[in-house]
Amino acid sequence: MHRIDTPSATENNRFTEGSPTGGVPATVVSASWLNDLQETICRAIELSGITLEKGNSDQLYQALQSISGLPAGILLPYAGNGPMPARTMKANGATNVSRSTYAALFAAIGTTFGAGDGSTTFGIPDMRGVVPRGMDEGRGLDAGRALGTYQRGTLTMMDKAAGFGVQGMRSPDAQYDNPGVFYADAAIASNYPNVVEVGVTGTGAALGANSVLGKTRMDNLSTYYVITF
Repeated sequence: MHRIDTPSATENNRFTEGSPTGGVPATVVSASWLNDLQETICRAIELSGITLEKGNSDQLYQALQSISGLPAGILLPYAGNGPMPARTMKANGATNVSRSTYAALFAAIGTTFGAGDGSTTFGIPDMRGVVPRGMDEGRGLDAGRALGTYQRGTLTMMDKAAGFGVQGMRSPDAQYDNPGVFYADAAIASNYPNVVEVGVTGTGAALGANSVLGKTRMDNLSTYYVITF
């Protein structure tokens, strides 16, 4: 990049509108200066991982943001209740995120969390009501998981009807036989098709209306999750 240096520029390499009455010509812009300006801007955009797109006036802004803060694709908890912080959006599982507008984010996560319409949009992580878990990478604690895959909570079952179900924890009052009493998250029986009840009246009954199902959970604090772009 260089300052304007045509003969009609000012002595300190600035532009002037000129003065017809004073005989001062307006500054003439040269092709070399314009090319230098164009390539400087385009290079900054391309080096940030963004593909140039005609008509998209946000690309320089996106490029400057990408090199001046956190890289795209970082998940962060956010405790505010207003607009999300700059360069972030809620990690709410949206599937219609623009590949061009959020090019840096798309370059970071690709279609791992959804391919969108397959050409112009993509998906982002859905952190609503869940917690992240680190990739196993050979440690053996959570083997076989692919990046971005969802994992159901471990199922806990409390008995509801006498003689039917797992004989374990029970509320003193039958009307309170629900997961909330046990501080468990509600579970949907159909999500666990290979699990059956075992009780004193027999075995092999599918989970159903007589089951009080819950998923164990840790002590927690609710916040938003945002992803940087």
